[in-house]
Order: sequence, then structure tokens, then C-alpha cells
Amino acid sequence: MRDMIFRFSFVACWLGFFGACSTHQANPKSLHDPYLWLEDVESKRSASWVADQNKVTLDLLQGDSRFAGFKKQAAEILQDKDRIPRVAIRGPYVYSFWQDKEHVHGLWRRALIESYESEGEPEWEILLDFDALAAADTENWVYKGSKCLPPTYERCLVSLSRGGKDAVVVREFDLNQKSFVPDGFHLAEAKSIITWIDRDRVAVGTDYGPGSLVDSGYPRLIKVWKRGQALDQAPLVMEGQKTDVYLWMGRVYRPEGSVTLGVRRVSFFKAEYWIFDENFKKTRVEVPLDADYQGVFHGRLLFLLQSPMGNMPEGALVSVAIDSESQDRVKVLLEPGPNSAVEDLGISRDFVFVNTLKNVKGDLLRFSLDQDGQWQRAQVDIPGHSSVSIMSQATASNKIYIVTESFLVPKTVYALEPSQNGPGTSRRIKRQKEIFDSSGMVTEQFFAESKDGTKIPYFVIRPRDIKYDGANPTLLYGYGGFRVSMTPRYLKIAGKLWLQHGGVYVLSNIRGGGEFGPSWHKAALRGNRQKAFDDFIAVTEDLFARGITSSDRLGIEGGSNGGLLVGAAFTQRPDLYKAVLCEVPLLDMIRYSSLLAGASWMEEYGDPRQDDMRETILKYSPYHNLKKERDYPEVFFITSSKDDRVHPAHARKMTARMKAMGKNALFFEHQDGGHSVRANLQQKARLQALQYVYLHQKLLN
Repeated sequence: MRDMIFRFSFVACWLGFFGACSTHQANPKSLHDPYLWLEDVESKRSASWVADQNKVTLDLLQGDSRFAGFKKQAAEILQDKDRIPRVAIRGPYVYSFWQDKEHVHGLWRRALIESYESEGEPEWEILLDFDALAAADTENWVYKGSKCLPPTYERCLVSLSRGGKDAVVVREFDLNQKSFVPDGFHLAEAKSIITWIDRDRVAVGTDYGPGSLVDSGYPRLIKVWKRGQALDQAPLVMEGQKTDVYLWMGRVYRPEGSVTLGVRRVSFFKAEYWIFDENFKKTRVEVPLDADYQGVFHGRLLFLLQSPMGNMPEGALVSVAIDSESQDRVKVLLEPGPNSAVEDLGISRDFVFVNTLKNVKGDLLRFSLDQDGQWQRAQVDIPGHSSVSIMSQATASNKIYIVTESFLVPKTVYALEPSQNGPGTSRRIKRQKEIFDSSGMVTEQFFAESKDGTKIPYFVIRPRDIKYDGANPTLLYGYGGFRVSMTPRYLKIAGKLWLQHGGVYVLSNIRGGGEFGPSWHKAALRGNRQKAFDDFIAVTEDLFARGITSSDRLGIEGGSNGGLLVGAAFTQRPDLYKAVLCEVPLLDMIRYSSLLAGASWMEEYGDPRQDDMRETILKYSPYHNLKKERDYPEVFFITSSKDDRVHPAHARKMTARMKAMGKNALFFEHQDGGHSVRANLQQKARLQALQYVYLHQKLLN
């Protein structure tokens, strides 16, 4: 249900669905920067620089005798035809996007639910072949999802990206005809939002010309566009301020009655919510601005509180009756206890399924309404696991697919369909095969003490018989931002290319994430950002104290906001690390808000144009804290020319500055791939091979 609205607690999104990227905005207080020219993504000068850096890196890493084998193994894992596809339940079908060796751009396909749940390979029906489409259009199309119109799901809005960018072309697709609709709804390339109102109307936010975007480049105006109508003639139904982050509007379809909802996102974590009637007259939903929308259920909106609401604490999951003005229109479903948090929701016809975390380990609860309108709670029994996620749920029935996994145990998919009279049973329908031999490996959870005394959890996945002599090659991963929880996931490629070679893998759960609810995130916001870095350093030092590894054997990895994390860690404590994988990073934190989507993240990091925040940010901004007199590990920076979310200049400029200081740094920039740095599985396999060759060279040689 929540994919109807962009979910801000998941970074991977990072506003990737909306708006058109802004270009460089003037910053009157910018520091002198000799590498501003690298912000021009496609200039001849910057393209030549990128080509030179790529050559150096590829010569070193692809020339390694391990590269070909690593790439082959990674490709086999990623393109394995027996892997479990992620599916979405729509009507009588499950829908899936699939890529393999023969289908580089991928297939959009569906199978009947009965076929999917039966033993053996489902009988897939091909809806759209993106390789054929890319060839016909002479475009490097990357599939970016579809929105299909309930309840029949016969018409879909398909998003196509050139090379993996967030900006997409949108085309209307007819599932019965398996073809695009002539003269159907169509949007040119932009970071638009477009959602169904009904078969002949859509809500659209896009670049309508000057003044139609907010400061960070996302939609400021929402129109309702009728089939056959010129877009510029569509009536305006929502309008935001230039200082907002974006606007969204769409119809949430429910069997008991649909709701048309509008969102005015005034900052990254704060929003106004509006209910529209059939004439698009709107009524404000009275909840705190930072309440996080979760879905619609039987005339109620569900919110996760990020701050107290009356006597309801932050972190509580609550329902708000849409048509009621009574004092008890707001009711609590769940108040997480100590070290707990709500992680995810799935909403079926009669139930709300809630995935919770306790000490970063998953659990599943089921809620329903009784005849008196009171919420009833039940535990969902699932076989032993350390991580639970909701893959998909039906709206017209109570079917839901649950995925369990751990670092060393592959994914298992369970089908669950409870009734009002009983809990139902979970039935295993799919299990991913083992990718690597984990029989001699163990998982442990430890807690490090951060600088301010806070206990920081982290997981260690290691060979059972290691010696605690500080000599174990170790990779430490971190993120620490935007409420994103780092939960156990099966280590497919890391298991094959790292653990089986004697390496140790560590996942940190530092502040800034959502592992322990709103307070865990807020602890590292804006002026307190340093706490996330302190936590990461504390985990590092705890690994040393336990004898698991040492500075000569430790590498760190992070991407996007995690790239900022590892950038700050190695500039503040270069003595701790031997290798650094810094992927699609934020590094110039003085100019981040002037580059692409950066202005939308100021609630997370603070506004560098304000003097007090500027001084705070300057203390940790990796780009501004490089010092010629210090020794640094050789960092491997990775980015993409088609990343229109986090500007590739962050990695470019950091590399250029380090090299100008005489420091060693590796740099690789994909020409496509977008923020995920992969347009297809072959590209991802190549990147994985480059990364693990680098880690082996630094930590295992």
C-alpha cells in the first residue's frame, strides 16, 4: 500500500521518483574550490578527466588475476535462473521484473497466483521485453516500475529511464493488448509523478515550465489530466511553495472504498496530508507534520508517529478516522517497547500486518478491527529467522507473502492467508538455494560504546574458528541516516567473494537509522551528525578491542549517505582503516544543497548557507577536511555519470583533491547506471568484481 506514496524512511528512494533535477544554484558563501569544473557532468574537460581516472583504476583492478573469476562468479549469482524473483500481487496474478544473461534489459512478466505458488517454475506470461523495446527505440532503457489501475489492472503507467537515471519517460501500457496505448497518457523525460485517478484521469506533477518546480527541482504543481486533453489545459488541484520538497496526489484503492489523498511535503520529514472529495475539494488531516503516512484501511489513515501526539508517544503506530470528528477518532495500534521499532507495513483486505524490530531482529504482528471498531492484535508465527520482510500483499483478499532470511540463511518465501475466524497457516512456497558454504560460519551481535556512552549494536559474520589476533581481514558496512534500518540480509556475493576467502563481514546499526525508532534517527540529525560518525568509529575500535581485526586488516564500505559516513570516518581517523569503498557519495557538504536533489535533504544535514550550520558542517565535510600532512588509506570512489540524484562531482572532486595532495585514490565512473550504479546485472557483476579485487588487494594480499 505504501508504494502509493513515496516512503521517506527508505533512502534508497532519496526522492528518486519525483521532480526534475535543479542545476547549480548560486551560493554566495562558497569556499574557494578549484575543482568546480568537475561539476559540469558532460563537458569535454571533465569527460577526459573521468576517462583518465577510469583507465588507471581498470588497469589496476581488471588486470588482477582474480578479476575474471570474481566477475564470473558474481554474474552467475546475479543471473541465476533459480533465484527467487520479487513479485507484486495484483488481482489473480503476481507480477515480476526479471533479468538474466539473455535478457539484459529485462522482462516484465506475470503468472497466475496458483502457478507461482506451485512447485517448479511458474508459467510466466511475458508482458514487455525491454531488450526488444530498447533495440526498437535505439535507447538504453532501464525499467523503473509501473503503476497499474485497480481493480482490473489492465492499464499501467510504465516508467522508462535512459541509462538508469531517476528521470523517466512515462507511457501508458495495455496489458490485454501487450502494447503501449496509441495516444495514451505519455510524459517526456522528467522526474515526474503520475498516478491514476480513474481509467480516464491521472494526477500529474512534472516540469510545466518556469515556476512549476520547488527549489530542489521537484513538482510544485499537481494537475488532474483527462484523457485526450492537452496537458497545459489540465486543471490545477494542488499548489505548493517553492521552499517545499515536493507535492504528490493519487487515489488509494480499497475494496471498502477508495480515498484520494494529497501530500504537500514541506520538508524531507514533514508533510501536510489532505483528503480530496470527488470535486477535488480538499480537507486537511490533522496530524503532526512529522507523522509518517503508512496506508489506508477501512476509512482510516495509518501513521507512524515521529513525535508525540497527545498522550501517544513517538514511535507509535496510530489510525486516524477520515470521516469522524470525535475525540477518539485517533487510536493506537502499537506502541513499540524498549529497543523496538516499527519497520514495515502490509495492508490486505481485512488485516494490517506490521513488521517490527527488536534489537534489529524481525517479528510480525497482525491487526484487525472488531465490530466495535477496536483494534485487535495477534502474533504471526513464522519459522526461526533473524529478518522478516513483507514482499507483497493483496488488496482484494488477505493473501500476503512474507520473506525470511539471515546473513547465512537464504531467503524463504511464505504465503499467509488468515481469516477473521483464525490465524491461518504460513506455507513455504519458495526457498533460495545456498550460494556459499556457510557451515563453518557464525553470526554474533555485539554492542560498542560510543563517545557519549550510547550502546551501538553491530553484527559480526565470521568463520567459526578465527583467531582473535587482530589479523582477520574484515569489511565493515554502515549507513546511518534517513531512518533507514540496516537489517540482516543473505550475503550472496559477499559470502562467495569474501567470507569463503576467510574474510569477516560486519554490519553496524549506528544512529541516524531507524533501528530503534524516531529517537535513534533524531540523535544524528543536522547539528548532531557527528554522533553517527562517532558510533561508526566506536564500532571500529570495539572490533579492535575484541581482537577481531586491526587497522591493517579493516576495510569500510558505504554508499550515498553511507558514502558520507565512510568519507567522514577516513578523514577523521585515517589511522583506523586500510581500505575504503566510497560509493555514490556525498562529500562536499558545503555545496551539496546546490547540486541536483541536494536541497531536499537539508532537514537531514542542515542548511550550509546558515552561518551556525555552516560551521558545524565544515567540521566534518570530508571534502573540506583533507589535509596534505596526513596519511590516508587508498580510497576507491565509485559513481555514475547518469546519477541525477547525488551529483558525481562529489566523488570526482574528492579524488582530484586527494591526488593533488599526492595521496593515492582510485576512481571509477560508470557512464550509466544512475544512483544504483547499475543499469543491468552484467554491469553490477563487473562492479562487484572490481570492489572485491580491491578489497583482496588491500586486506588479503
